[in-house]
Parts: sequence; C-alpha cells; structure tokens
Amino acid sequence: MPRDEERGVLSRMSTAMLRDSEGNPQMASLGGGGLAAIGAGTPVSLHTRDGLAAAVVGWPCWRSDELRSIAGRDGNGAALAAAYARYGRRLFDEIGGPFAVAVVDSRRHVACAAIDRLATQTMAFAEAPGNGFAFASTADGIRVFPEISTELDLQSLYDFLYFCRVSAPATIYKAQRKLMPGQYVWREGGRTEIVRYWEMPYVDSRGGDVDALSAEVRDLVDRAVARAIDGWRPERVGAFLSGGVDSSTVVGVLSKHTGGKVQAFSIGFDAEGYDEMAYARDAARHFGAIHHEYYITPQDVVEVVPKLAATYDEPFANSSAVPAYYCARLAHDHGIDLLLAGDGGDELFAGNARYARQELFEIYGRIPAWLRRGVIEPLVFGLPGGSSITAVRRARSYIEQANIPMPDRIEVNNMYGSIAPSEIFEPDIVGAIDPGLPLATLREVYRRTRSPALLHRMLHVDLQLTLGDDDLRKVSRTCAMAGVAVQFPLLDDGVAEFSARVPPTLALKGQQLRYFFKHAYKDFLPPSTLAKSKHGFGLPTAHWLKSHAPLEALAYDALASLKRRGVFRPAFIDRLLDGHRNADVRRYKDYFGEPIWTLMVLELWLAAHEAVPAK
Repeated sequence: MPRDEERGVLSRMSTAMLRDSEGNPQMASLGGGGLAAIGAGTPVSLHTRDGLAAAVVGWPCWRSDELRSIAGRDGNGAALAAAYARYGRRLFDEIGGPFAVAVVDSRRHVACAAIDRLATQTMAFAEAPGNGFAFASTADGIRVFPEISTELDLQSLYDFLYFCRVSAPATIYKAQRKLMPGQYVWREGGRTEIVRYWEMPYVDSRGGDVDALSAEVRDLVDRAVARAIDGWRPERVGAFLSGGVDSSTVVGVLSKHTGGKVQAFSIGFDAEGYDEMAYARDAARHFGAIHHEYYITPQDVVEVVPKLAATYDEPFANSSAVPAYYCARLAHDHGIDLLLAGDGGDELFAGNARYARQELFEIYGRIPAWLRRGVIEPLVFGLPGGSSITAVRRARSYIEQANIPMPDRIEVNNMYGSIAPSEIFEPDIVGAIDPGLPLATLREVYRRTRSPALLHRMLHVDLQLTLGDDDLRKVSRTCAMAGVAVQFPLLDDGVAEFSARVPPTLALKGQQLRYFFKHAYKDFLPPSTLAKSKHGFGLPTAHWLKSHAPLEALAYDALASLKRRGVFRPAFIDRLLDGHRNADVRRYKDYFGEPIWTLMVLELWLAAHEAVPAK
C-alpha cells in the first residue's frame, strides 16, 4: 500500500476505534494495522525503530527481569520489540497478563498479532488482495480498509442467532477472522499462520489437601487484585458487586488493599425474580463498602439499547450488557477510573448450574448398557398411559437427554437446534448456512481439552467460546462506553493455572457448585453469599417487552425493518411475535422474549453499521 494511502487508511481507522471518556482515540497505528484500547484508561504503548514497530494494549506481565526493566524504562512497546528480536515466535512464553500485542517488521516482511491466554483483549485480522494483510483490535478497525470486503457472513449470522454472539474464530464478516484465547497470527512471505501458544493445563487429579489448596488460591487472588490496582489512585478504584461469590470476593480482597472503604456498585430490577440487591447489600455491609445502587427501568433499556448495538463491532445480544453499562456509568459518575469485575470465576471454579446438571445426566451412562437398553428404557417408554404420569414424563425426559452425547447435550434446549434454516431464512439464503456448524465447533473445543474429565471439558468450552466473546466483551465494551477502565483479577494467569490443578471432584462436589472456592472463602464471605444460588445480571426481557409499550414498539419496529431486508422469512418473525403476545411470561420467562431481543439487536446493529447481508 502506498505510504500516502496507508496514512489515510490509518487515519480512518482511528475514527473507527473506541475513544476514551474525553473523546481521544485510544489506539496505536502500525503499517497495515492498529491496536485500540477496548476500555477507557487502558494503556497503549507504541515503539518504532529501524523498520520495526511494536504495540501493546493492556497490562502485560513480563516474565524476565530484563524485559520488566525495559518496560519500566522505555514502555511495554519497547519490551515487546526486545522480546521479538530475541525470541521470535517464542516471545509469547515471555509475556502474560491481559494484553493484545502486534509487531510489524518491515525488514523481514513479518507481521504478527496476539491476545492473552483468556481473551480479555480482542484481535481481528484479514487478508487483502495483492498480498495485503490487516489487523485491528476490533472488526470495525478493519472495515476502514477499502480493499477488504465488508460482506456479511451468512453462516455467522446463523451462529449469532444460535449463540447470541459471533464466536471466534469467525467474525460477522466473510473476509475477517478473530483470534481465540491464547492464539497469535503470524504473517510472513505472503503466508498466514494461526498458532495456539497456550492451553489451560488441566490435571485430572482425584485428591488434594483442601486446606492447603485453599490457602494457595487466597494468596493468588490477593496478589492478582494487588497487581490489578497497581498504579491507580485507591480512591478512584471501585468494583462491580452483584452479591455473588465472585464479585463479593473481589470487593472483600480489594478492601484489604485500598486502605479505606471500597466503593461498590450494584444494579437492581423492579421485577419479581430478578432483583438481587439484598445480597449485594449484605456483602457491602460485611466488608464495610460504600455501596452505590441503581435500579434499571424499562425506559432505561429503550434509551440505551440502540447505542449499545452501535457500540459493538459485531452483533451482540447478551441483554445483561444493559445493566453492566448502567453500573459502569454509575461508577464513572462517582469519580471511578478503574472497576474490578469478578468475571471468570464461574468458568474457572465450576459456578454455572449446567455443570452440575450435566453431571446428573452422566450418572445414567454409568449404568450397564444391557440394563439401560433391555430393562429401564422398555419399562419407562412402554408403560401404558405414562405420558399422563408426571414421574414417568420426567423419567422419559431425563433418559432422552442423557442419551444425547456431550457436548451436544449442552444445547439441547436451544430453539435454533430444533428449527430448520429453511423455516428461518428466505430460500436464497438457506444454501449458505450449515446448521451443524455451531455444534461441530463445540465438539472440537470440547474434545481438545487435555483432561478427560467431563467438568474440565465443559469449563474449557466456556473459556474458549463463551467467556471471551460474551461476558468479557459485555463488560469491556460497556465500561468503554461509560468511560472507565476494567480489569478481571480472577482471570490472572496464576489464578487461572491454579484452577486447572483443583480436582474436579472438589471444584464441583456432587451438586454443590463452587464447592472448593466457597470452602476457601468460607470464613471470609458473608453467609448469605455462600448460600446464594447462581443468578447473574439477567434482564427481565420478556416481562418488559410485554409491559412497557415503548420497549415493545422499539422491538416491533426493529423486527418490521428486519423483515424488509429479505433475509428472514416474515412468517418466522411473525410466529415469534405471536408466541410472545400470547405467552404467560410468568411461566415461559424468556422463550419468546430472548429470540425477539436477539433479532431486535441484530437489526439495530445492521442499521448502525449500514450493513446489508449478501444473498
């Protein structure tokens, strides 16, 4: 690319990147690419010398004294350049922590880019006609390159419906891909190679000294929080607080390091079954935190959803982005520069209900096949009138699900797994979609896990496909909108690698979620937090779509516009709307509300990005 044209592209790229709370672009430009800080206040370090450019986003931890010294003296970009010069591709053994990095070596015609082990940062890349190559922290950053197509990928559109996000390595664009956790892309001599430099080192052990392990994890979390707040003014550091195990742990440990009262921020909902403010208040009182609360209204949702849809570089339908944004904005309004979030604890220490549920189904598989096939199933399914007996219906449902192999069973209740693409999309779209690809992706990640343990394999799926592209994107992008930086101390490298050594039978003991982690903090967390069941930051989507006319109008108008794009069958959209109008949301909470929300967000995103799905 000619130098003048390159400068013009990089200038356009800077306008596409996220900006900090004062409107300044948080990015570093290199020949052929750029890195942006996904979150206000996230540091960006650029080093250029003798045809070598190196950029770092985030808070990397350098393994050697030499690289730490260079970073302290000349910046992280200089340390990256030194690591590249000395170690080449092995440089990723020398860097940890939350980061995105890139190197452009014009002398050797090499470009490489990478993200950290747990994808707290992001990286998209694309090949261009004429042996070109582009990379950026977001897909929006690559859109500004005129020679790279912005045609949408219809398969990714289907995957978005299936998962409510577009999971790596795909992007919403045909020409782009993005890195998965612990990967780098290396471009040399016109050849692009994607390399996985790290995998979670799971150990399928069966025992361990629980008290010794507990002391170890508490020390690791303590050091992780200290690293996260290093260099920040204590009075301008705060934390998300839901009242759950993870956020409460972070608030409690943070209180030990700030030398005063921690500022904690919580969101509530005036909707039965959704509000958990009482738990957050208990945790705040327990740790002596200054507690700030905000109750979200349906009108808040109406006002922010179009802005959220436009902010994300790909369609993103996790409705809990709404409370995450208002919580971050509340923190910003109270003078907070850095928020600590508890995300990642569930995926490291077995905190999601589906882990326990799938272990229950595994019990059936341990029964001898002759007994299952020859006695139990003929009896249960052959019983006359069994469909009218509650216990028999439940037994049939249990057996049917237990007979579905993992990891397919994880998605057994996914609506899109039971609807053919021909019912969803117009005829000229269907041929571009492979409905089996989402499950094929799950299977590949599930089977790639080093450990044969069921729990480890489920955790691995969530770390590779869910955490980075869902929960972390939710928090990092909404914090960027609100103008605050965010860090995730439970995803510290040391904490993560330690979690791989916790025996599965301790992480999840029977049906007790988070058994080990709760044991480790049993004398630290408030009793209500330890006893609390898993809930999350869920939005009462279906209820408010029915009860709040402006939100209903926003959704219905968006779906009407989506119909006119000629991609989705109008009958499919109408069926969802009719089902939602007639449903008792007290019984069927989100069955129709969630897909309506997903399609609404999709249309808002398409409109904001002036994107037209190709047929």
